[in-house]
Parts: sequence; structure tokens; C-alpha cells
Amino acid sequence: MSPRDELRAWVKKRDRRPELPLDDNTALFVDRRLTSLDLPELILSLEEWAQRTISVDEVAPESFATMDAIEKTFL
Repeated sequence: MSPRDELRAWVKKRDRRPELPLDDNTALFVDRRLTSLDLPELILSLEEWAQRTISVDEVAPESFATMDAIEKTFL
């Protein structure tokens, strides 16, 4: 599975509003699809999928806004 597919599956599994459509440009935190409690696990998973350490300088709200933003920033 590609890192992008891993990310999509991860988000779908944790989606707090699964009754709504979800795509790569859905606002994940603003629309409360994910919460701040999901963030540490998401960062650890991103490090695994990208096979690199994520710098604290890369961690900004806009980097996690959508799956598309996450992919562009980390994968």
C-alpha cells in the first residue's frame, strides 16, 4: 500500500463523522473529522510511512488541514 493509501485508510478508520463524504480536500480538524488527540498517533504513523523523522518545524496547523496538505508536507 502506498503512503497516500495508508493515510486515507488511517483517516477513514478514525473519522468522527463517517456519515459525511470524505475526500483529499476535506478539512480534517476544522470539520471535526479528527481531534487533537489523534495528532500524536498521526505524526508517528507519518514518520513510519515516510521513513523519516518529522521535524518540529514542520508541525503547523496548515500542514494537517487536509489529506492533500498532509501528503504535500510529509509524504
